[in-house]
Amino acid sequence: MTITSVASVAKTALSLLTLEEIKGSTHQVEKGVLSTFENITLTSHFQPIYSIDHQKIIGYEALIRGKDNDGNNITPDVIFDTPCDERSSVYLDRLCRYTHVANSQKLEDQDKWLFINVSSLACEKGRNYGTFFSDLLSYFNIPAERVVVEIIEDHCNNNAQLLETCNYYKSMGCLIAIDDFGAGHSNFERIWNLRPDIVKLDRSILLRAIKSNHTQKMLTSIVQILHQSGCLVVIEGIETEEQALIAIDSNADFVQGFYFSRPQAASYIQTETKPLFAHLVKQNIAIEQYQLHQDLHWSSTYRKTFLQAVMTIKTGEIINSVIKPLMNLKKVIRCFLVDNQGQQLGESYIVDQGKLNPAGQFYQLQLGKDANWYRKHYIRNALRQPNQMHISPPYQSITGDGLCITTSMCFDTDEGQKILCMDILAGH
Repeated sequence: MTITSVASVAKTALSLLTLEEIKGSTHQVEKGVLSTFENITLTSHFQPIYSIDHQKIIGYEALIRGKDNDGNNITPDVIFDTPCDERSSVYLDRLCRYTHVANSQKLEDQDKWLFINVSSLACEKGRNYGTFFSDLLSYFNIPAERVVVEIIEDHCNNNAQLLETCNYYKSMGCLIAIDDFGAGHSNFERIWNLRPDIVKLDRSILLRAIKSNHTQKMLTSIVQILHQSGCLVVIEGIETEEQALIAIDSNADFVQGFYFSRPQAASYIQTETKPLFAHLVKQNIAIEQYQLHQDLHWSSTYRKTFLQAVMTIKTGEIINSVIKPLMNLKKVIRCFLVDNQGQQLGESYIVDQGKLNPAGQFYQLQLGKDANWYRKHYIRNALRQPNQMHISPPYQSITGDGLCITTSMCFDTDEGQKILCMDILAGH
């Protein structure tokens, strides 16, 4: 063996961070396992994650807690800023995972998912230090199917390596979760590349949704897109009933936060959840029924006026003669007529342009003559089911009016099929 190869082997041996080496920094106490890193004593707390539909705990996120030699608490941010090099960072990551898996043995529910955070640095560089996680799970006899590897939101210079590591965890049988989606480096590109099983939305999205109906609708849309991407969705950081109700209304799958349970040592977690979720469901139903009552109150008038306009146009009357009652309805901003090819017939009838778009930036888009709307869902739905009134979901109007919904109906006239469309402001 050459001097160079001997040096290479020695370097590799020194680099390995085996299960036995990590275990050497831990010790058993009455309440669980403690570990030590740079004079910081580490232990685990667990925060439950709940299924909204099942109204029960489906998993626990393991969170590190630290104290210095004087018993003062050290925040996780400070703990993870302590390592001074790559090897120390990977060592700390593995030490935390060992501590969490060891302490999870004291959880009452051993059939629930265990969410374990892994930094993307450890995902990217961990292979340089030998195998660890499969050995860890085997040592504690934990099925990989129970483990959710949660990729922490931080910078990763090697996305290809991150993908390879995620695929490695998947091949073991673990699930993959992306944390803090919507902040920093966690975005749709990371979702498309890593194809996680679970996505945890950053708390900042929830806080914005509290202040804005528009953001609430965006939250629901984000959840829908993630579902279409094959992901289950967790909304975390829930601290109030209002936030919990917004999370439930968004159609997310799971919730997590202080409102439901604070992180605690495994032996102190309360698993009874039925009364709290029964209250939330009752509140959610009450809100939905109130909104339904409000919708029905105004929709009956809109429906009747819209159908009268359709019947009049079918008899041969021109749209100009029937448009006034529609335009007098409170939230209506625009009416227009389209043929069965999606081609707009004539100009749009709109309310005062100055009120809709005072600065005039979207004036050119408000002029709909000769536009073709065939690709719009409200046109295609009307053509698929003639003589039925269709109401679109809220969408961003191309004419700069904000969110609106479009009511449409396809009907026969002596000149062929036509579609009457009525735009109504949404969220006002």
